[in-house]
Amino acid sequence: MFMRRLVNSFFHRLYHYRYRLIRSYMENPHRIQQAQLQELLLFAADTEWGKSHFFHDIRNPEDFRQAIALTDYEDLKPFIARMMLGERDVLWPGQINWYSKSSGTTNDKSKFIPVTPQSLYKCHMRGSWDTMTLYYHSRPQASQFADKSMVMGGSLSRFDPFPKTIVGDVSAIMIQHMPWVARPFLFPILKPHCWPIGKKNWKNWLLPEPEHPMS
Repeated sequence: MFMRRLVNSFFHRLYHYRYRLIRSYMENPHRIQQAQLQELLLFAADTEWGKSHFFHDIRNPEDFRQAIALTDYEDLKPFIARMMLGERDVLWPGQINWYSKSSGTTNDKSKFIPVTPQSLYKCHMRGSWDTMTLYYHSRPQASQFADKSMVMGGSLSRFDPFPKTIVGDVSAIMIQHMPWVARPFLFPILKPHCWPIGKKNWKNWLLPEPEHPMS
């Protein structure tokens, strides 16, 4: 228990430093957004979508508005369908193997959102860290890392026409890619050697119940 309190104290200090970074983003939103736009354009410039929309020539938001018309999921659906079949360099560099299945208001009951490595780690994972940073900032007595927390994710499945493609809830995708540093503080968690896709007996995927109470 002493060790867990020590770890929690470490995260207090880490989040205190991270909060200062978040404050700088809040105070300079236009600079941050401009840098983010240029990073995304640079990554996607040599894809089919980037070439057809002249990403190499875009320098600012006004250029972006002129180059790309207002686009919805139906416009992107044919491109995403090709990506799910393994085609590379369509909307994003390389082959994208993870897709978040989401209910939407389009003509389809579900839509499939590509989850790129950059999206996973710079958006979803970083968002989790930032959420915890704001939580610890607003609650100085927080002890999230002194005990265990329950995590409940969704399901994953393979895409039959191209089994390397995996679709499911974004929560399940995040759990599959969860950094090792977070795993000791969560319950239940998947066994490292297990692959949940296609299994039916979900109880076999979980580690034993923890000795310490959950927060």
